[in-house]
Parts: sequence; structure tokens; C-alpha cells
Amino acid sequence: MIKRLYRAFIQASFFLCLFLLPVAFNIPIVAQQTPNSTEQIAIPRPDADSIVLPVTVMDKRDNYIDGLGKNAFAIYENKVQREITFFDGGDRPLSIGIIFDLSGSMTSHKQLPAAWNGLLRFIGLSHSDNEYFVIAFADRPVLRIGWTRGSKAAAEEFSNYNLTDKGHGHTALYDACYLGLEMMKGSAHSRQAILLISDGEDNDSQHTFTNLRERLKETGVMLYSIGLSIESDPGSSLGGGGKDVMNELSSISGGVAVFPDSEKKIGEFFDRIAKELRHQYLIGFKPSEDKADSKWHKIKIKVTPPPTAAGHIPDVSVRNRDGYYATKNPH
Repeated sequence: MIKRLYRAFIQASFFLCLFLLPVAFNIPIVAQQTPNSTEQIAIPRPDADSIVLPVTVMDKRDNYIDGLGKNAFAIYENKVQREITFFDGGDRPLSIGIIFDLSGSMTSHKQLPAAWNGLLRFIGLSHSDNEYFVIAFADRPVLRIGWTRGSKAAAEEFSNYNLTDKGHGHTALYDACYLGLEMMKGSAHSRQAILLISDGEDNDSQHTFTNLRERLKETGVMLYSIGLSIESDPGSSLGGGGKDVMNELSSISGGVAVFPDSEKKIGEFFDRIAKELRHQYLIGFKPSEDKADSKWHKIKIKVTPPPTAAGHIPDVSVRNRDGYYATKNPH
């Protein structure tokens, strides 16, 4: 009996030493993954006071260039080079607001169903963990679908939405975009984009173009525009101010505006935007605290890709938002 107790005591002491040994010598304990366990991949996050910009890099044939390292990039603030303190070239989820023009001229447009189908395809080609909301507008913006997480759930929500309602003749585009920017305050992801489908005309907003332009510059949200021309309505033709509006708002945000002239190209452009959002780099730097002057600071990013096998440096184009307002809290 005493021998059995002594043997049990020795075994317990042995296992206790195995447990305490890593603690005593500060050895990290790693939990073993089982074959059926889900691997958790850590997503890098920048510091709270960093300025972070999504950057699109393309070659001469408009192909997206992946796989570049941090050393291929140089970032300049007001022509002064800054140290890159954050870099991420992975395919990460983002928060997307969809703003759909349902004013009278748009709802009578034959291309509208093609645009909606293109949007559903856009969701299917995008990151599965994206989140979405939908704002529809005519004479005023209305949140039709709130934040919906995941591509599958979003596609189901949007498929049930009714596009047959006839809108009013007036168009509050600026108010709708402004509401979309306010919605981003409740987003789950730091990378954010708005997808605008419209003819670019506005005749009934409380906010002005200048209000919207400045707010867009403050937030850092990317704006992508798909302009549908309305040939039967000269007042909303993209040959005039509407196209200029969409071009400028998209350009300053680091996005792009496209103007398809056929139903086939509508689908192609939705595919292109979905692909671009999955092939961007995130680059960050820390602004100088002594330069928090609340002024607009211009940003330029240069990219020098590695030489090809033939020894020459490929020509690339780089697109990012123009700059940021230098405040104590840049976000």
C-alpha cells in the first residue's frame, strides 16, 4: 500500500514538473492545431496615428501588379520622403457602400437591370468577408439595406430588392454620397470604398459639390463611379457636368470613374473594380506631430519594380488618394 502511494506521488511530481518547466524558463506554450481546426491568420494592423493609403499599381496593359515588396515603394509628403512604417500586400476584406441612383431618368434607363446584375457579380467576385450597405436615392437618399456581412448574405439581400419602383425626377446625388460617408463610421474594416451608380447629375441636394468633395478628402474613403449615360435626357447627359463630377470625386479619393457605353461593358467594369479592390497595397507612414497644421498635405507614391529577366525596369502607373488633412488625429 505504501509502495503504491509512493509510486503515485512520484508520477504526480513528474507531470507537475513538466507543466511548470516552461513557466520557470519562460518557454512559450503553443496550442497544437487539430486537422479539423480553423487556422487563425493574423491580419497586420497599423498604429492608430498612422496615415494609411490603399495603392493600386498597374502595368502598361492595365494588369494589376502583385508581389511587390516594401522596398519597391517610396512615399512623399509635400515632396519630403517619409519612412514607410506599415506595409501590407495581402487580399484583405473591406467595407463597401453601394449608392444607386433611382431618380426618374435612371429608372427608365434600359441599362439599369444590367447594372444591377453587374453589381451582384461584383459581390460574387469580391472578398467573401466584405460587408456592404445599399443607399438608393432620387429626391432624397434612403438606406435600403443596412450593413450586411459576407458576400453570400449580401447577394441574397440584394437579390430580393425591388428595382421596379419609379423614382422622382429630382436627384440628390451629393446628399446620398454624404450619407454613405457617414455610414462608414460604423464599418467593421479600416479599408472602405463606395460604389456609385448614377449619371452624375444633381439638382436637389442640401450639400454642395464642395461640401462633398471636402468630406471625401477628410475620410479617406475610396469612391468608384460607374456612369450610365442618359441620351434621352440632355439635362443628365454624361457629356456635361455629370461626367466631370464623377471623375473628380473618384480621382481625389484614389478610385476611378468608368463610363460604359454598352451592357457588356457594364459587366466588365464591375468585374474590373472587384478585381482592383483585391489587388491593392496598403502603405502607411507616421506624420510629424509638429506639422499638425490642419492643412492639406499632398502625397505622392513612387514605385520601382524589380528588373525583369531581360534587365529592364517595367513602366507602371500608380493610383492613390491625393493627400490628407494634417490634424492631431488623422482619422
